[in-house]
Amino acid sequence: MENNILTESDIANTNLASKGILVRLSIKKWSGVKTSKKVAEQIAVDHDVPVTRIRGVLEVLGREAVILTRNPCNHAHTFLNLHTSPFDDLGWRFLPSDKITEVKERMEKFKEDFLGGVAEILDGYDSFKEKSKLELGDLFEEDFFPSKEDLEEKFSWEGNPFLITTIEDATQIIGLQKSLENYDHLSDQVLEEIQEGILKKHENAIRLIDQDTKNKLMNQLDNFITNVEGFNPNKKDARKGNTLRKNTLDNLVKEAESIRQNITGNPSNDAIADAVSNVIRMVGDYESFKADTGEAKKTRKRALNEAKKVKKDITKDGSGSLLDEMLGGDQ
Repeated sequence: MENNILTESDIANTNLASKGILVRLSIKKWSGVKTSKKVAEQIAVDHDVPVTRIRGVLEVLGREAVILTRNPCNHAHTFLNLHTSPFDDLGWRFLPSDKITEVKERMEKFKEDFLGGVAEILDGYDSFKEKSKLELGDLFEEDFFPSKEDLEEKFSWEGNPFLITTIEDATQIIGLQKSLENYDHLSDQVLEEIQEGILKKHENAIRLIDQDTKNKLMNQLDNFITNVEGFNPNKKDARKGNTLRKNTLDNLVKEAESIRQNITGNPSNDAIADAVSNVIRMVGDYESFKADTGEAKKTRKRALNEAKKVKKDITKDGSGSLLDEMLGGDQ
């Protein structure tokens, strides 16, 4: 083996480094929840169970205040997960290049809402504490509430608006440097192990991304199938739903576009994308698709059958190792 290490161009050939970036969202917030021995003892007495089986919990800050930071945090994580795929077990996620602007703008808004919530909690901290005293009565303990200075340390949003890096710079992909000088002293065996380790990380990432893309498409196919099957435009028949919303199709189109990009290079994804496109073409004009006519009913039936076939094909599809093919054979 030549005395070298996997180059950036090798990694780019996996279709990851050239098609997206890595992101990680790290948010710290105070839940405002404390355990209370008094509550645990009371529950134990009320239900005649050992106190060692009870964990008494109090929402000392109050939900009114907690949601100021909890909601932006939850919305941010949900949004990011919908637009990215898992990359590894360290919390990094893969964000396709075409979604970077949209995700960055939305994450900045979530961060703004989060920091606004932190400011509101700090400004109203004394009143939140007084309300807690009043409502908790004898259960209230002074040490439930940290000082304002300590409280501020309990909130943070790392990154601007989130941690972001190119794949080549990610710390978990050890050994990717532009220069090979650092490896001159290593044996061929060690170099080979390093290279195999890097390739393995990317192979696992490819599998995760590929499966995540399919799962998101499957969810929208399920949603499409469920809504169309339950649709009955005859308003006199209340046995089934009379509403079929356009976003049922819009969401399917969105995930179909994602699999059409075929970021991981899995050949089966092209066939899946074509099949989903066929479903969408069958729908055609959405108002006509929802109509209460014999032709519309036939169209819905054909689209349903095709959607179910696509779903079955995705379920059967097994994503094997794609690295050898992507990197041009054994390396």
